Amino acid sequence: MVFNFSEPVFLAGSGGSTPPDASSFTVNETGGGAPPSVIGVTQIDPQTYQVDLSRPITLQQWTTIIANVEDSAGNGIVSNGDMGPGVSEPDRIDVAHLPGNINQNNATLPEDLIAFRQFLSTGLAPNPCVDELYYNIDRMGDILPADLIRFRQILAGTAPATQNWLSANLLSPQP
Repeated sequence: MVFNFSEPVFLAGSGGSTPPDASSFTVNETGGGAPPSVIGVTQIDPQTYQVDLSRPITLQQWTTIIANVEDSAGNGIVSNGDMGPGVSEPDRIDVAHLPGNINQNNATLPEDLIAFRQFLSTGLAPNPCVDELYYNIDRMGDILPADLIRFRQILAGTAPATQNWLSANLLSPQP
């Protein structure tokens, strides 16, 4: 997960001298299961950090990663808590993964297959996100017709898919 802050940030309590580390981030998860833990933090630039988790996020649940950092003057990041779906929260990122949910409406439906086919034929995406995140099903780098085959396997639950994902929903609302 990548955090891009609006200004350089530092480890809370360091007086603006130490970059954030794994202790600077906490993870919560909906659904009552144990969330992954933060196992590492890599500084990309003074404002951008990659946060590595101990495992992939839980399918069909929301994972929230919260930053506890400060600016160079020692001011901590603002925490407004969970403000609900669609509200920008300055100290956290909410992410969820639902296989096959191309249009990001929190459900895997036939419309997702239509969106995928339209993308392959026109190159136009139904949402402003990075195309590879939604269409490069096999994660091999290129978006090819073979990805459409894998996508259909996800919907039908045909191997190598782990289950039938057609009509699946996220199991909890966004925090």
